[in-house]
Amino acid sequence: MPDPQARLALVAGLRALAQLIHDRPDIPAPHRVDVYHLAQRASDDEMRAEIDGIAALLGTTTEEHNGHYSTFIRLGAVEYQATAILADSRARHAAAEAAYRTVYDSTDTDPGPTA
Repeated sequence: MPDPQARLALVAGLRALAQLIHDRPDIPAPHRVDVYHLAQRASDDEMRAEIDGIAALLGTTTEEHNGHYSTFIRLGAVEYQATAILADSRARHAAAEAAYRTVYDSTDTDPGPTA
């Protein structure tokens, strides 16, 4: 269950930003704003269920692409997206990171600072 205080702080911050942009037309505003919610790491089925529940609340559909299961809604220039990063995607990322570290570590000849 999300922390109610954190939720209130987020809403207050979003409202304050909207009011600031409204009140100060001299401050450049972005063309759009993206807000992301990442599902808690769990089994793929549990994470899909979380995203399915969010999609039901939003009245949206879900999609799976490249190991990410997500739903989104656009509200004018604001997009809210809820995503689950599935196990195979996390495994691919970990393998790529490990390969990068192997190459980087084997080519790093800088001894670092000397005393």
